[in-house]
Amino acid sequence: MTSPLYIDRTRFGLRLRDLFFADGQGLPSAGVDLIHAVQSPTPGAGATDFHTSLIDLGHDEARLLEGISKGFRYEIRRAADKDGLLTQFSAVLDAPTLARFADHYDAFAGGKGIARANRTKLAALAARQALVLATVTEPEGSGPGRWLAAHLYLVDGRRARLYHSASAAADGAERQRIGRANKLLHWRALLHFKAEGFTTYDMGGISMGDALKAIDDFKQAFGGELTREYNCLLPVTWKGWMALRLLRLAQAARRLRGSP
Repeated sequence: MTSPLYIDRTRFGLRLRDLFFADGQGLPSAGVDLIHAVQSPTPGAGATDFHTSLIDLGHDEARLLEGISKGFRYEIRRAADKDGLLTQFSAVLDAPTLARFADHYDAFAGGKGIARANRTKLAALAARQALVLATVTEPEGSGPGRWLAAHLYLVDGRRARLYHSASAAADGAERQRIGRANKLLHWRALLHFKAEGFTTYDMGGISMGDALKAIDDFKQAFGGELTREYNCLLPVTWKGWMALRLLRLAQAARRLRGSP
């Protein structure tokens, strides 16, 4: 897939087009009220900053590994050699597999207090063949293939963007092993997408704040380049213009209520 990646959906009566990794210029807009440009390289009117860590897959394997922190490299080797964990990638997701991932992610999200998976949106992306599922499981012969960690990637043929990531719940030594499994899955994903001809591995966002600093540090330990992109809404019809105007008024009101 090399054409612009987008899906169409309806929200609050608006016909919305989610456009990923492009600025919306030259994209056919018939039949939509608003274009939601996600991680656009250029800012539109009212754009908000989106920071992420991008890894150049044009580097050879040795350089990619060298870019990862020393501690993470050790854990990746241990997960591969001593834990014997298995990784798998799937670019064709049927409804049961997508539902299994959503259940796995929702269980993880419930324990973290974060939003659950948008199953309708995931189904639309899967229909466009814009998702790749990566999983890491126990060694063969050790029982059923429980997912220790699972990543869902948004892909357009050039960029593989970490869209959702969830690890199994555990405590103590098992939690450490699952942490190693997650790091191994990132490393194997780098190699997988490189072999598939992708040019960029996107860690899926850097918050740039204190609340999620531990997650930010984890993502940046894989050696990517901190990059600023932009999210913006581009109105197409009068309904889109009105909706955007109302949204900005609501945002201004919230800022005023939060001011001293």
